[in-house]
Amino acid sequence: SLVDHSSRSPLACGPTHRRRSRRSSSRPLVACTAQRPRRSISRARPEDAAEQINSWVNKSTRQTITSLLPDGLVDQNTGLVLGSALYFKGRWLDKTDIGKTAEQKFYCLDGTHVLVPFVEYDRTRLFAAHDGFKVIKLPYKQGNNERKFSMYIFLPDAHDGLFELTKKIFSEPAFLEQHLPTEKRHVGIGVPKFTISFQIDMKDFLKDMTLELPFRRDADFKDMVKEGDSKEPLFLSDVLHKVILEVNDDEIEETSVEKSIGKPLPTEHFAADHPFFFLIREEVSATVIFMGHVLDPSSQY
Repeated sequence: SLVDHSSRSPLACGPTHRRRSRRSSSRPLVACTAQRPRRSISRARPEDAAEQINSWVNKSTRQTITSLLPDGLVDQNTGLVLGSALYFKGRWLDKTDIGKTAEQKFYCLDGTHVLVPFVEYDRTRLFAAHDGFKVIKLPYKQGNNERKFSMYIFLPDAHDGLFELTKKIFSEPAFLEQHLPTEKRHVGIGVPKFTISFQIDMKDFLKDMTLELPFRRDADFKDMVKEGDSKEPLFLSDVLHKVILEVNDDEIEETSVEKSIGKPLPTEHFAADHPFFFLIREEVSATVIFMGHVLDPSSQY
């Protein structure tokens, strides 16, 4: 798994394939992480193979993703299954960034509100106020490598303004880059705790994009396995992807918070108390690795 001391981002990926052997009727499955170690496991009983794979995913992601393969997915006709599971929980840049945590109202799109824990503090951060929305950059602590992660929150001014904002984001290719904050401001920040879990079977999605050949029996992925492991063409049966993103302050010590006496008051305010869009970006490569929106932080998506 890929583990960073600041951004907890275990990654587990594993292809499963079948093999016909003269000596055995069982077919092996292969599991791998990003470093590509492989191991074969017998799946004469498909349900046992799926259970072993889910157990491996659970262990590789530190018990944050307990399963990847749903019941009944792997059977005797399964060709190749590609699966990936990613859990991200970053640590904020400074321990002193986190202030008090208290329940506050979060206003939903339907006009109702829910009470959810908010993390509140004030800091000098990259901040921008645009026409109809605000953007703030919340950096994560850097680990023992060159990767630098940050969360950007795009908050519409109107409580029901998320739809119009996301329409601009996805209709204008350069919108995100053009509206990232570039100037520092002393900001009073309020962000709700939330957890988002997302799982998708990519098979139908990829087929809709005309990527059909990999899922046909005339596809040939035999180069992915050792010579002789597969006596027939190897094709894709399914492509699975699961992500869990967690935002809270569980790993921050409350006693380390700076006292507010004598500190200057914030000149800007950023209260994410209604639906907002967010992204997580790796700054060195300028790569967006997560993108989504929060409609109701009281629910785990």
